Amino acid sequence: MKKLIYLIFALVVFASCEEDYDNPIEGLETTNLFVQLGANTPDSVSLTEGEMTQSLTIQAPISANQNLLASLTFEGSAVYGTDFIIETPDGDFLVSADADGAVIRVPFLPAKPNEFVTDQVSFIISFAENFIQDGDKDLTVTLTGATGEENSGVTLDGGRGSIRRQFYIEIADNDCGNLAGLYDVEGDVLVSDLGPLTYNYDEALGLADCTQEGIYPVVDITGGLWSDGYANLYGTSAINALITINSTNNEVTWGTVSDQFGGAIIQDPVQPVSNYDPSSNTVTIYWTATAYNERGVTTYTLQ
Repeated sequence: MKKLIYLIFALVVFASCEEDYDNPIEGLETTNLFVQLGANTPDSVSLTEGEMTQSLTIQAPISANQNLLASLTFEGSAVYGTDFIIETPDGDFLVSADADGAVIRVPFLPAKPNEFVTDQVSFIISFAENFIQDGDKDLTVTLTGATGEENSGVTLDGGRGSIRRQFYIEIADNDCGNLAGLYDVEGDVLVSDLGPLTYNYDEALGLADCTQEGIYPVVDITGGLWSDGYANLYGTSAINALITINSTNNEVTWGTVSDQFGGAIIQDPVQPVSNYDPSSNTVTIYWTATAYNERGVTTYTLQ
């Protein structure tokens, strides 16, 4: 009789524990182990190449007690290595990546008693400016699943059922305009407090507004004198300017640009008119500074 009472008591306690137990996979479409994208992952985003990155997290809510190798697939018109790349900034967790997808290691994080720790890893998708006018692109990243790194027989589904497994990105082309591309810049300074000198560097040109052809921002219309030589000598900053290319005669003009000494950077009246030469894909700017009469020639040649 006493054994029967103990048995009944044990069943009551077990049933009570079962009711209080929070099943982490209750209500899911599958009861298999799974990896998922973080809860803060949006369904889709729109961004511009060269300006933004997107951070994502892969999580294993129920630990497999070992490192996992999570698999991603890439679909869409965006090309890995050209339009985007993947990095894992918190450590060496990127196992492989190519045009078809990537494998990312999810580290096992042992938990202390009564401590809740989620095995997870973050990765960043960067959308580099490729200096090619190749139109807008799209990319779908799908988390297809994971396997154990030590025991490949351990498999995990991709996604929390049908959700938290896919991410869609629209990538706007930043290289718009007939002249868009990467240029070799040669800044020939003819007159300055540093004497004649030449600067050479690379610069990407693209329309200031992709809906309006002909207006292009340049970083330093003086070809490096203000952003380099005078920056060290006087503490000046680069002379940013918006140049306008006339579609009829290819003349290049710009608006009022301060020379930071009380004057302006203008078209040099004793040199040729600034122009664009479509036969050589070259933009040549003849400038002078009115405060102290510096002058030079800044040439942009398409690479």
